[in-house]
Amino acid sequence: MINNSNRGQGMLKVLHVLTDTNIGGAGTYVATYLKNCDCEKITPSVLVPRGSAAVNLFKSTNANIIEADIAPDKSLDLKSIPVIQRVIKNGGFDLVHTHGSASARIAAKGVCKSVFTKHTLSVPSGGIKGLVSKLFYRFPGGYAIAVSDSACQNLIKLGFDKSRIYTVMNGAQNFCMPTSQKKAESKARFGIDANKFVVGCVARFSSIKDYPTLLNAAKKVLGECDKIAFLLVGDGPELNNMKTLAKKLGIYQSCVFTGRLYDTEPAYHAMDLYAIASIEESFGLSLAEGWSAALPAVVTNASGFLEIAQDRKTALIQNVGDADGIAKAILELYYDRELYNKISTNALQKYLENYSAEVFASNIEKVYFDICK
Repeated sequence: MINNSNRGQGMLKVLHVLTDTNIGGAGTYVATYLKNCDCEKITPSVLVPRGSAAVNLFKSTNANIIEADIAPDKSLDLKSIPVIQRVIKNGGFDLVHTHGSASARIAAKGVCKSVFTKHTLSVPSGGIKGLVSKLFYRFPGGYAIAVSDSACQNLIKLGFDKSRIYTVMNGAQNFCMPTSQKKAESKARFGIDANKFVVGCVARFSSIKDYPTLLNAAKKVLGECDKIAFLLVGDGPELNNMKTLAKKLGIYQSCVFTGRLYDTEPAYHAMDLYAIASIEESFGLSLAEGWSAALPAVVTNASGFLEIAQDRKTALIQNVGDADGIAKAILELYYDRELYNKISTNALQKYLENYSAEVFASNIEKVYFDICK
C-alpha cells in the first residue's frame, strides 16, 4: 500500500526495507537520508511492517511508503521473503537497501542489487554457530555500509567480505542552537522550569544503553545540586523498569520520561547538556544530533563514541559503568562555564564539518551509484 504520492522522479529507484515497529536508530537513519536525498537522482521508497510506528518518521519526506504483511522486529522470516520479493519486482527497483532485514537481502538476491547498513555491533560466535553466522552474512550477497570503522571491523569479524564494505559515517539532522527564548519554551513544553539546567538523553530504553548507570549518576548529581533536571527521551522494554528505579533512588520528581517522540528537536532544544552511558555504540547518532544543537556531552568510552569524540574537546569521556565518573563530569560542565563553552563550540564545529545530514545523504548516494554502475 503506497501512502505518499508526492514522490521524486530520480533516475535510480531505491527501496529501503525496515522491519522495526518502534522508532530507533535505524528508522532515524532512514528518515535523515530521505529528508536530504537528491530526488533528481533517486526515487526513494520505504517498506515497513503494517502498523509500524516508524511510518511517522517518513510522512514528511518524498518517499513512497509501503506497508506490507512482513514479520515485525525480525531479521529473518521465511514467509516474508516472497512478500518482499513481490514488492521489489512490482516496483521495478534498481537497488534494495536493508536495515536489519536478512529476509529482504535474500528476497533481492537474483532480482536486483542490494546493500545493508550495519547499525549495531554484534559479538562473533565460535564453532558451528560462528560458521552459520558467517554463512548468514555471506549467502545473500550484496554489499554493506558500515556506519563507522568499528562497525566495519565488526562486519569483517562476522565473516562479511571486506571488499564489499563501504564505510559511511552517520549523519544527523541539524537541530540548530536555540535562542534563549526557544530554550525556555522547550523546557516549559516538558514541564521543566526555565531556570533548571537540563541534562538529557535520547536513546531507546534497552540494556545496551545502560540507563541504570545514568540514573545512579543522576542521583549523585542531584544530591549535590538541586538546580539540575534530567530529560530522558525514548521508549523500549526497560522504560517502566527505569521509572521504577528512579522512584527507588528518590529522583523521579527531577526526571522527565517523555516516552516515544516522533519529533525530538524540542527535546534537544530543552537540553543544556547531553549525557549517555551506553555499553556499546557502533557510532552514536544521538550524540551527533546533540552536537548539532551545540550541546556539550558526557559519554562513555564505548568504541563508537571513542571514534568520533575527543575527551575534553567535544565531550567528557568516562568509563562504561562508572556512575561516579559520569556524575563528576556533569557537575564539572555545570560549574565550569569556560569548559562548557569551549566544548559547545567544538561540538557544533565537529558536527558541521563531519556529520551534517547533507554530507551523509550525498555519501550514501555515491555508494548507490557505485554499486549500480
